[in-house]
Amino acid sequence: MAEHGITISLLQAVELAALAPCLFVIAYLSLRRGMGTHRIVPLLYFLAVAAGLLVPLVAIWPDLPRGSEGDFWLRGGLTLLQSSLPALTFLLLLQVMTRRVPKAAYWLILALPLFGGAPLVYASLLLEEICLDVRSCFRTEDFGTLYAIFATSVIFLLLLARFARRNTAHSDDAQEQHQYWLMIALIGLNLLLMGIWLAQLAGFVRLEAAGMASSLLHLSFIYIVMTVLFRVFGPGENGVASRQPRRAPEQEEERVRDVLARFAAMLEQEHIYREMTCSRERVARSLGVNENYLSRIVNQHYGKRFTDIVNGYRIREAQEMLKDKPEESITSIAFAVGFSSIPSFNRVFKETTGESPRSYRTKNSG
Repeated sequence: MAEHGITISLLQAVELAALAPCLFVIAYLSLRRGMGTHRIVPLLYFLAVAAGLLVPLVAIWPDLPRGSEGDFWLRGGLTLLQSSLPALTFLLLLQVMTRRVPKAAYWLILALPLFGGAPLVYASLLLEEICLDVRSCFRTEDFGTLYAIFATSVIFLLLLARFARRNTAHSDDAQEQHQYWLMIALIGLNLLLMGIWLAQLAGFVRLEAAGMASSLLHLSFIYIVMTVLFRVFGPGENGVASRQPRRAPEQEEERVRDVLARFAAMLEQEHIYREMTCSRERVARSLGVNENYLSRIVNQHYGKRFTDIVNGYRIREAQEMLKDKPEESITSIAFAVGFSSIPSFNRVFKETTGESPRSYRTKNSG
């Protein structure tokens, strides 16, 4: 450190570069109106990411001597908040996939960093090494890294278990496909991060190189989650303020009834679900409303997602055709009712009826 200035390393420069967009999103989430409780999880997530970026920058703070009481509490608070990042990533992905704030039971996952990470954070601030016996001593940072690997592994196993039965990779809804691939990207980046930590512990990667790679991955996390906020959540959905014009309650109720009536007519009279290109975006455009507005009122009225409603009509018609048209192949029935792929048809049919199309036809034939 210079007498009248601050000298920073390349790693610290990267941390500062990553911190800028992170602080922008924190400010956006804090000041944006209309988001309500939907802002809580992404806000906490970005605060945890910012905390991780600030930890190595504490050392260059000019008025905060290393080892002072202020340094102890600042580094301890930032490190503890950083240790909650895997749990907050789980909550964020859960909110993205379900499009609603996670239920209270899921928030118990934060007990993992609170009770598991806090003792290690405290030890890392007071001790250089933790000795199991006279000849077996390990750096406290290594224990912290092992804890991070363990916590990330447990949380992502829970995430995979939570969505194991939900296959949206081949969904006909573009919005669900965005959500699926964003989830895969976040999981992949976290796996890369765990790989870097393991390589560092094994001595294959120097500490400085591991820190640089981790910082670049955190920068990737920031931009991916920004994509989640500004594209997947989108204006008007999940609490983000809509661009729909404000109306009096009576006018809004009448408008909702009108949109839902026309939507029902499109399904029951026009049979738009038979078209493979039937999507929420296309239906919203036909109805003259915002896509996210349509999603919200449909969810509230039917208690189901748009895709589930459309697929419900498709499966009911497929059931009738399987019973009444034994000469028709299952493949041609799947395409006739609007599915664009046989695997998607088979999966949705079994999820809806509890059996495969072939088994259903066998039981209901003749």
